[in-house]
Amino acid sequence: MQTSSSMQRLARIPSLLRPHLRGAASEAAPVASPQLEEERRPLAFEAVPGPRRWPLLGSLPAMLKHPAFDFERLPRLWSSYFKEFGSTFRLRLPGQGDIVYLSRPQDIECLMRATYEDPIRPFLMSVKKVRQENAFFRSDQTGILTEQGEEWWRVRRLIQRHSMRPQMVLQYLPQMDRVAREFVVRIGELRDDLNELPDNFVEELFKWSLECKFPCHLRTS
Repeated sequence: MQTSSSMQRLARIPSLLRPHLRGAASEAAPVASPQLEEERRPLAFEAVPGPRRWPLLGSLPAMLKHPAFDFERLPRLWSSYFKEFGSTFRLRLPGQGDIVYLSRPQDIECLMRATYEDPIRPFLMSVKKVRQENAFFRSDQTGILTEQGEEWWRVRRLIQRHSMRPQMVLQYLPQMDRVAREFVVRIGELRDDLNELPDNFVEELFKWSLECKFPCHLRTS
């Protein structure tokens, strides 16, 4: 969830939260008509389109009734919603609040720029809770993955001196490239007669991700 100051910054961005109904063109002509200018104005947050929302249950009933709903393949539902509501839509899920989905790269860029100085990433709160209760970490210094605001910037400034240098990245490129090439071969071996991957392919992704970290964290080849 965005803070009120973050939402105010987003509201000042012309391209974000505008009404893209059924994929309507969003690029304005050099001389736009009054109607086009009205359509390009940012929407109020409550006016962002999306499936019907119920008290307490939010958008969940509408999602469950949608023909494209498949819990194992939720991206199909998101694609249907993009076709139905345009390139920006909003869901309200129980226990998670409002979530805005974007598909236009331009809008995603605007979002990243608007929240660059004060990013809010609530997806690792469980990790932060565990670290707060671990004596190794201070309660207000749990690391760059879990902190927000000023503490996040403090840690970011310390590590970017090394992690953001191209020379540092180049040291690990050969090892990571080897891991990537081996993973491509592994994908080919896992495909069945229909050229499809197994249902537990996500486990293979976890293995690939873990192996990619070895050269950086353990300095192995």
